[in-house]
Amino acid sequence: MKNKIKNYVIRSAGGLELFVNLLGNSDLSEKEYFVNNRKVNSLYLYCDNESFGEMSVEYNCSNDKNDDTLDQFYSGEFTNTLENILQEIGFSKDSTDVIGTSEFGAQEIGRASYDAMSIAEEMMTVFKLKYDYN
Repeated sequence: MKNKIKNYVIRSAGGLELFVNLLGNSDLSEKEYFVNNRKVNSLYLYCDNESFGEMSVEYNCSNDKNDDTLDQFYSGEFTNTLENILQEIGFSKDSTDVIGTSEFGAQEIGRASYDAMSIAEEMMTVFKLKYDYN
């Protein structure tokens, strides 16, 4: 299962990048994900020594004039779905069960933010890396 994670993580010179495209040519794009009738486009997480565990969820916000959709993300509307997507691409239930929305203010219309340190740690384990992020 851990090798499946490598299909979604890129090892760059500075760190690791998780990118999950929920549109286009992807196993996951066969399903559509929505919050407040806004299509969820992708998941992204970057980790290195200075940035660790902040996952963004990008969604279509072309008609949003306020924070209604963000409010729904932060009330937990997408959390279980996010956990299921991450498990489907190979992350453990232990890692996904501790994901939570990030502090309100670390996001903007079109991008919800989640604390996902456990996902970053699992990515590092798969790639046999250790970052000094404290």
